Amino acid sequence: MEEGEPSSFEEAQNSDEKVEWTEEIRKEMKSFSDNKTWKLVELPKGKQVIACRYMYKRKEGSRAGEKIFKARLVAKGFTQWKGVDYDEVFAPIAKYSTTRLLLSLVCIFGLVLNQMDVVTTFLYMMLDEVIFMRQPPGFARKGHESLVCRLLKSLYGLK
Repeated sequence: MEEGEPSSFEEAQNSDEKVEWTEEIRKEMKSFSDNKTWKLVELPKGKQVIACRYMYKRKEGSRAGEKIFKARLVAKGFTQWKGVDYDEVFAPIAKYSTTRLLLSLVCIFGLVLNQMDVVTTFLYMMLDEVIFMRQPPGFARKGHESLVCRLLKSLYGLK
């Protein structure tokens, strides 16, 4: 890893910025816990388990020299099977023309527009499918390493 972001949990833990990356991962895991995103269960016979990994990003802050660290747990959804783990792919997006229309209406009617940063957008969508995921690297529950996460809510990377 040269001056870029880590490409794995092991790289993040062996980097000079281990403390920052670990803190960001802890925040992410707390968010999952607070939102009851999964529960630990035994993997039923014949069921597929998907893997997960962390995505790391370092950004420049608003102050000179400030670094902002971001870590996101993503499911390796490319291992899901259509008809088994999912039926359709859905990706909510906002069209540019819709955003322009909304901003125009705000201006025309003198409305107040507030901006907010939503950290856990996908964590609020309940899943219809039964999906099992390996426990996140570095956060496997001690004594229960053989258990898997039964996802109750959506996660980045799922189809």
